[in-house]
Amino acid sequence: MRTKITLSILFLISVMTVFGQSRSYVNYDTDSRWFWTANAGVTWSSTDVKTKNDWGWGLTLGKSFNYNYGKLISFDIRARYLNGEWFGQDTDTTGFEYTNKALSDTLTDYKDNFGYSVLNHWTRTQEASIELVLHANKFRERTGWDLFIFGGVGVSAFKTNGNLLSDSSKIYAYDQLKDYKLGTLNGVLDKTYETTIDGSTQGKANLEFMPSLGFGVGYQVFPRFSVGLEHRTTFTQLDHFDGYNNPTGKYENDWYHYTSAYFRFHLKKRHTANSVYTDDKIYDTPVDPQLPPEVIFTNPSQSGTVVASPNYTLQALVKNVNGRDNINFRQNGAFVSNFSYNASSDKLSSQVMLQAGQNVFEIIASNAYGTDQETTII
Repeated sequence: MRTKITLSILFLISVMTVFGQSRSYVNYDTDSRWFWTANAGVTWSSTDVKTKNDWGWGLTLGKSFNYNYGKLISFDIRARYLNGEWFGQDTDTTGFEYTNKALSDTLTDYKDNFGYSVLNHWTRTQEASIELVLHANKFRERTGWDLFIFGGVGVSAFKTNGNLLSDSSKIYAYDQLKDYKLGTLNGVLDKTYETTIDGSTQGKANLEFMPSLGFGVGYQVFPRFSVGLEHRTTFTQLDHFDGYNNPTGKYENDWYHYTSAYFRFHLKKRHTANSVYTDDKIYDTPVDPQLPPEVIFTNPSQSGTVVASPNYTLQALVKNVNGRDNINFRQNGAFVSNFSYNASSDKLSSQVMLQAGQNVFEIIASNAYGTDQETTII
């Protein structure tokens, strides 16, 4: 647990130090909505055997929906591949109140020799799953921080082995040890995990459907790139993920956990030019590079308009630009990011909150051939 906490703190500090001084943003206009992530992190478990940390890694591929300017919530549907190892090592003895074939076979007869054993396991798992992810989209758009929760279901293929025999193929003489602390056990166990234990079959993997839940936090470093941390718990719905069945144990159904750092990459649209819609077909028409931008306020249509409500929908036409990256929108001198721009219709729209008195709105549009700046007062 200390390892997971330390990794999380160091990762978050490094992200905040490197990127905290620059304002992060998203660019929905050039984003294809498809993304992939690479992740790696710490594995641990909640089972009858005391857990030890190890490592895992994985990949996801998915698509974002409702992912646009001003949307409160967006969601992803993604596929996940996870590969990892989960270890456990008890530091106390366990008796034979319940049947345990792995510990009473001819070669591993701890039951008749001692009447107890010190449990351990090594579980190798590969998982393929489908997940639904919910993001605080508007919060990410405003602050750059991505808060999300997710859940899914998948198929886990796992095999569980135990370190039950020494390198001389004999059972461990636990009765000769002064204690069962990790330091003592590490000096005795050869860590070969040579024996298939209960719930697994030699040379075969268990295939089981398992649900999972998780949460995470990320930071939008660039419009199509983010980094973050997430934690995921898989509910096995069985008791032999660790190779030992104990119907009265603390964890009657075993859980396994994966805490990881990730790098997320959104794919760019194939075309970023303006589009003309005719007869349900889309024809890409590139912006004329010879023309400078043009800004026209349409709501309000004239400066000095007086309104009675603080909530106002400001609209404008911004011509001859490729997207939001070419537009600077300000209210009373302060940069405003909460606006949408449709490059196919040249329409800019923003839900603004007016202050009592004079509100000065400014739009500055630029391209390689010039700049246009217009101001209106509400």
